[in-house]
Amino acid sequence: WSAFLSATETAITAAAPGKIQKFTGKNIKHTRATLKVLKNKEKVIGTEEVRGVIEHYHQEGNVYKADRDMLEDLPKEEIIQSALSCPHTRIPLWKDAQDNIIGVLHTRDLFRVLYENNNDLQKVDIANLINKPWFIPDNAFVTHQLNAFREKKNHFACVVDEYGELQGIITLEDILEEIVGPIIDEHDYPINIITKQSETEFIIDGSATIRDVNRELNWNLSDKNATTIAGLIIHTLKRIPNQGESNRKMISNIVYGFIISDFSIQNVFLNSSTLKPLIFKIAASWASHEGSILLWLCLFQIIGVVYILFLNHYFSDSKLENDDNDRKISLIILSLIQIMFGSFIYFTSNPFTRLSFHPVQGLGLNPMLQDLALIIHPPMLYLGYVSYSGAFISACSILFNSQNSYIHLKIIKIFANLAILFLTVGVALGSWWAYRELGWGGFWFFDPVENISLLPWLSGIVLYHSVKMTMRNNYMANCTIYLSIITFLIAIFSSFLVRSGLIASIHSFASSQKRAIYMLIIFAIIAIPSLLLFISYGFISGSVTLFSIFLIISICYLLLEKICNRPRRINVSMLLGHLGFGLLALTITLNSLLQSEIDFIGKIGDKITNQDLEITLRDIKVATGPNYYRQIAEFWVQDKQNNLTILKPENRFYIIEKQLSQESNLYSYLAYDLYAVLNKIDEETIHAKIYYKPLMSFIWISAMIMVGGFLIGLCRLNSDE
Repeated sequence: WSAFLSATETAITAAAPGKIQKFTGKNIKHTRATLKVLKNKEKVIGTEEVRGVIEHYHQEGNVYKADRDMLEDLPKEEIIQSALSCPHTRIPLWKDAQDNIIGVLHTRDLFRVLYENNNDLQKVDIANLINKPWFIPDNAFVTHQLNAFREKKNHFACVVDEYGELQGIITLEDILEEIVGPIIDEHDYPINIITKQSETEFIIDGSATIRDVNRELNWNLSDKNATTIAGLIIHTLKRIPNQGESNRKMISNIVYGFIISDFSIQNVFLNSSTLKPLIFKIAASWASHEGSILLWLCLFQIIGVVYILFLNHYFSDSKLENDDNDRKISLIILSLIQIMFGSFIYFTSNPFTRLSFHPVQGLGLNPMLQDLALIIHPPMLYLGYVSYSGAFISACSILFNSQNSYIHLKIIKIFANLAILFLTVGVALGSWWAYRELGWGGFWFFDPVENISLLPWLSGIVLYHSVKMTMRNNYMANCTIYLSIITFLIAIFSSFLVRSGLIASIHSFASSQKRAIYMLIIFAIIAIPSLLLFISYGFISGSVTLFSIFLIISICYLLLEKICNRPRRINVSMLLGHLGFGLLALTITLNSLLQSEIDFIGKIGDKITNQDLEITLRDIKVATGPNYYRQIAEFWVQDKQNNLTILKPENRFYIIEKQLSQESNLYSYLAYDLYAVLNKIDEETIHAKIYYKPLMSFIWISAMIMVGGFLIGLCRLNSDE
């Protein structure tokens, strides 16, 4: 890619002012071509084959050229000399300004006159040789121009805009080349715009058109925003690239592959299609195992940088001994984890694996994963998982050198808070996705993968309370260190379970037991040394389980504070966190007790009434989406207070994936939700379910309250509370 970009930059920046006779980009204003092809509206031109090609080809193309030789009103001898050395047969002549074309000189006429006058230049009258210029508007249709070339028996025209400014020159050969590709004759110098370096690397001239590159390499690059490779790169980067620059790094590389629908990449082929909206193309880059584990590693590296910044900040403010050794230990542990997961990706989960062929279409993405919540949900969960690495590294550093333990306890608290914040957002988004997408009105106990994400969240809450106790009164230091280790191990183990094949899920990655074995090996390499190190320091005096620790802290937290005789102060972070958790538990309980559902089986106009609602089927519609067909049922739902709610659940058939998906529709009031899902339609009879879900809004409100509490706690970095 560096060679590719270097060649592109050379092509872009090499344009320099030449002779005044040369028609260059500096001398004339460039605009995008607007010569269009009119589809299915033109009369037959030429042969049937040409007509068919033209009618099929209905995109804008940069047909006219702005790099043809032109001659100004020079002395006759100079004009003749320049014309004889020009490789073109038709040469425009301009006077005073390039927009003022006064005629077109054909070298055939010039040679004839020179021959008749025995090469006597003085007898040549240029004014009698030039032909009247033919001006055409830049919005002319290609088919019109082909007809005009045929009828006027002229193969050369000047293109002008609405202000009369010259935009370029077009010939019959230019149009034909746009249809069938470059036409090289015996007098042309073939230009090798594409040089193959390897199976996956090419050097491409920046002036090469995207259409020619697609034809040559069987690619599917979009020419919507640019017509040349150089233009595509500048449009993508929003600037001219530097020499040797690579415009894609790691996760952005695979995301770019999804954006441009590069189906030669196996990961893109298996999880995307050209019909999918752009936002879901981007999200699909982490919908597979390979993309998700690459995202995991990239986020881990970001958290690693944040960890190093905090480490340097706290050690620079202290005058403790052996701080250099302490930092070295932390960096070694961080680097070893990165190496292990980087090796795992390289040897078992390469997201950039290329196919031996170039498909024109991908297989698409699971319709259930084409949801806005799933765009943010995985990155939030992974950020939560990898944030526990900061607590893990500091806990191991304490075991190696306990002199700087207080600094590391501060770091453990920060990263425990950070992890819980991200996991709370991720878990809430997963719950919100399940509530809207899966079609039975449930919001949590629906999917093993989402349930697994609860394990590090619960463990992290225990860790957060434990480290606060340790920093405040030096209680439970052993538990804090143990929980810092075990919580990160739980996060890794959760990733292992998702990829092990042991669980069945909508979005598990159980595609290879070999990968699961490698993940288990990585887990063992991290777990065994860290736990042995913990045991060797004599911190464990019996079997300690996560459940017992959770119970002890949950029951005794307030009691321990009383024993310590610490005055109770209002802590907004703690207040919001516990308020949100309590509200969540209460609303889940009430929702489960008070919810109801109605089975609707009927035709248009039928009504069903229960004690709370009156439901009427008003209409059945059919429509199309960007990459699916829609079958929509319209229900009118009226409650006891005569509030009318219109619900439109639908069935979608995804064209590429060849899958049928149920899309629920809901309307949220503060006190309750009305939720409808369409099961099937038998001829004119509809099978659907309508749910009455009380207090659902308070579930999402409670999650936001907890997130607010964690955010406030994160802002109070120097507090021991």
